[in-house]
Amino acid sequence: MPHVQITWVEGRTPEQKRKIAERVTNVLIEDGKAKRENIHVSFHDVPSTNYAEAGVLVMDQKRMPCAATVQISRSAWMPAINPKVAM
Repeated sequence: MPHVQITWVEGRTPEQKRKIAERVTNVLIEDGKAKRENIHVSFHDVPSTNYAEAGVLVMDQKRMPCAATVQISRSAWMPAINPKVAM
């Protein structure tokens, strides 16, 4: 059962998350040979006051945040894959 956890600075809309969840799911189906019903995607939205890049809080940066960390857990039966999902 693949579980993809995306941690990023809050601010994405539910529609953006729907699209990303679908794309991640499709990659795991196509390249990871996982079953759709076994794929889980979770989004962890972090306030810009609680997320730092290069030692600087995102709220203190002058640019729009693009921080995202993706963590994929997989069952022992699932081969390691390298998902390439453009965000």
